[in-house]
Amino acid sequence: MAALTKRLFQCCVIGMLLLISMGVSARAIDPIRLFEKDSYSLSGHMAVLKDETNSLNIDDIVSDIYQRNFYLDDGEILNLGVSPHTYWVRVDLFYPKQYPNTTIEKQWYLEIGKALLGVAELYLLQEDGSYLVKSSDSRSSFMSKEISHVNSVFPISTILGQELTLYLKIQNTTSALHIPLTLWNPSEFSEKIAKEEFVYGLFFGAMLILLAYNMFLYSSIRDECYLYYIVYLGSVTLFELFEIGHGAIHFNVVVDALGKEYTSTIVWVSLWGGIKFFTSFLNIPERHPRLQIFFNVASWVVIVSGILSVIKRDYISIVWVSSFAIFFFMVLLVTTVYCWVKGNDSAKFFFFAWSFNAVGMMTYASMANGVIPSTWLTISSAPIGVILEAVIFSFSLADRIKIEGKKKLDADEMIVENMSKYRSVFENALEGMYWMSMEGIVTNANTSMARIMGFVDERDVICNSDIVAETLYSHVDGVKTYIFDDVKNKELSFSRISGGSVWAHHSSRVIYDENGVALHVEGTLVDVTEIKEKENAIRGQIKERLRKNFAVSATKEKSQFLSMMNGKIRMPLTSIIGFGELLKDEDGSVDKNNLSEKNRYVEIISENSRDLLILINNILDFSKLEAGKFDIEKIQFSIVELVSSVNHDFFKKSKDKGVEFHIEFSTPIPELALGDPTKILQIVNNLCDNAIKHSGSGLVKIGVSWKDDFLNFEVSDQSGGIDNYEIKHVFSVGLPGIELDGVRSVRMDDSDLGLPISKRLAILMGGDIGVSSEAGKGSVFDFSVKLELAQNTVWVNSFEVVSEGKNTDRGDEKNNVTVSHTSQPIKSPSSKEKVNLKLSGTVLLAEDNVVNQALLSRMLKKLGVSVVLANDGVEACDRCSDSSPDLILMDINMPNRNGVEAVSIIRKTNVD
Repeated sequence: MAALTKRLFQCCVIGMLLLISMGVSARAIDPIRLFEKDSYSLSGHMAVLKDETNSLNIDDIVSDIYQRNFYLDDGEILNLGVSPHTYWVRVDLFYPKQYPNTTIEKQWYLEIGKALLGVAELYLLQEDGSYLVKSSDSRSSFMSKEISHVNSVFPISTILGQELTLYLKIQNTTSALHIPLTLWNPSEFSEKIAKEEFVYGLFFGAMLILLAYNMFLYSSIRDECYLYYIVYLGSVTLFELFEIGHGAIHFNVVVDALGKEYTSTIVWVSLWGGIKFFTSFLNIPERHPRLQIFFNVASWVVIVSGILSVIKRDYISIVWVSSFAIFFFMVLLVTTVYCWVKGNDSAKFFFFAWSFNAVGMMTYASMANGVIPSTWLTISSAPIGVILEAVIFSFSLADRIKIEGKKKLDADEMIVENMSKYRSVFENALEGMYWMSMEGIVTNANTSMARIMGFVDERDVICNSDIVAETLYSHVDGVKTYIFDDVKNKELSFSRISGGSVWAHHSSRVIYDENGVALHVEGTLVDVTEIKEKENAIRGQIKERLRKNFAVSATKEKSQFLSMMNGKIRMPLTSIIGFGELLKDEDGSVDKNNLSEKNRYVEIISENSRDLLILINNILDFSKLEAGKFDIEKIQFSIVELVSSVNHDFFKKSKDKGVEFHIEFSTPIPELALGDPTKILQIVNNLCDNAIKHSGSGLVKIGVSWKDDFLNFEVSDQSGGIDNYEIKHVFSVGLPGIELDGVRSVRMDDSDLGLPISKRLAILMGGDIGVSSEAGKGSVFDFSVKLELAQNTVWVNSFEVVSEGKNTDRGDEKNNVTVSHTSQPIKSPSSKEKVNLKLSGTVLLAEDNVVNQALLSRMLKKLGVSVVLANDGVEACDRCSDSSPDLILMDINMPNRNGVEAVSIIRKTNVD
């Protein structure tokens, strides 16, 4: 009995507690009393009901069963997190008949302060007991809403003495659901919109400016770091557009095209851009390779999650991306501190900038997941953090450009200095030294290497990489590979290319990068032939003897070369100075009224000046070739026009020398080819010059043909020929030669550098030059160059040759075409055909050299223009500020201000 009594008492207590709790849940909420205030915040006065079935209607909601399930939310802002459920909100309003309420019917705007809601419906009770339904959400366009706004806004009215109950149905599965509910006076709502549009306009305007700024930086320096930052910044801006909503009306095309359901995808894109930007900005792959493994995995997680978010666009995607974002931002901050501690200077910039963004994004994500309450500060944390981070990053990236530029400049200067030292040691080393790729291709070699192997020079070593690799390393049969040991030291015997055998000590090692990947092989080769033959010889004495011999030989050759060039330069220079003195001599030795004599002197000066210029150009070309700094172009040109220009250039030379000059084509010839026509023409001109120079009479003929992608030239003459003993040195730089029984020696006047230059240019273009000669009959120079055919090329089988008075079509059954001076394919203009060019206008001549000023001024005035002189860049700028010339001729190297600076200032100050 006692137990039963105790049981009944417990049941009564539980029942009372249930009644109390139901009473608390269903207790009436005092209505908000409305007066003449501008706005009322309804937060803290809202009763909320969660519809987990998403199926309740207004009739169900107003029933007693569900009315008891409403609970009061007294938070600053109602925060429902990310949820797939529907929520009903009830608000009670009372418009009392008390002062200062005097308006019979008062108009209000009810605003749900969340942009682009999926479902937002207002239910108003009518006099007949039914409910009027109004909707203002993303299911309808902005223009179809009663109040066109990104938030859900409903116009309502209150009547004096009326109590009004409002029901709101809200659902949003694409983002966090926080509901600031406010009742506005219409005029105050308009002012509020103006303020918001101004603030958010500044925000989005600043983001677009920063995007444009970083796009400019990327287009200028092509650093992928800026590209990743653009992806990150652009996707974050797009996310804020969907989340904040302000501006969506102006970008409704973007909003309609993407839809808010892709918000999680946009966040994944921003996370991917953030990872790539982080690893690139801090140079993680090189400086922290182990961390890079983690970020590679994270990057793939982001990519897969982003793809899945496109397929499954629901609240689960939002929850997952929000959770991952919190984790991601925390990891990046910790990793940044780690990199900073490890000495990565870029990490400190990233830490300070990313801290704002991380705090803002983590605060917003925590609020979205319901971890922290929803307030105006937590809602605004994301855009505030983003704008601060973007500004700091943009300035740090600009500073990074400056720092990296300085580092690169310092590094370049150091590299140049070290390379010059290394090159000097490399070139002058007694040991043969080389670099070889892992495929057995020699990429660099010095003079000693060429000498030991029996080649002419180091370029021959590079061109014969297969021979060098097979000599020094074991060849794997059937595969073009070689066995490279990490460190190899051995002595080997081999036959030189030039003849004879040699013993050498070979040392090599494989060079690896920091990841253990083999890069190339470095090796040295020492000639130990004498050591092997004479066991008692000291190796150091042999090296000293070799060094002295090499130094004496180099000095002797340099002295010989300078002696030759000295004589060649003095000859035309003497003529120029001598006849120039005669022209200005006032003692009467030259009849100044005798125009023909003066013209003859001027012509002599002009011809010797051209010869001197050609010689100097050849010396410069030879020096560039020796230094390996001669560039070969690859442009489209006409073979026929190139050879015809040779015919035009040598027409007068051969005629004055009494030599016939013929050009013979062997067809078919491609009309167009790809190569360097300037270098080809230079070689052909050198060969023709050489042939005409050494032909007293007879015929100089050029044969032109095409075979197997090679353009071939054969230049033959009827000179005395070349001595067989010297013919192998015809393309070397030698001393003035002698005539032996009518046969010219190769060193015959070959202080001229044309043939040596031609040989090296031909090799650079994939071809070669050879020579054959027979005493008393002449010489034949063969020149070939490898070319590529132009697209849709046309093969020419006949040529139309223009003569003095008619057109002639030459061709025979063998499909050969001969072009000679009798037909003149290019006719030199006569004095009557010269065009007198007359111009008008003003030319500003900026030149600090008085002689050049006088010469150029006279030439310009002959054309009919007015000339204004400036002695330096400062004076040139002053002249342009006074008036605008039609043309400016600007010297680069001038005192006070050089030409480049002057042009820049003139362009800035003379915009119009």
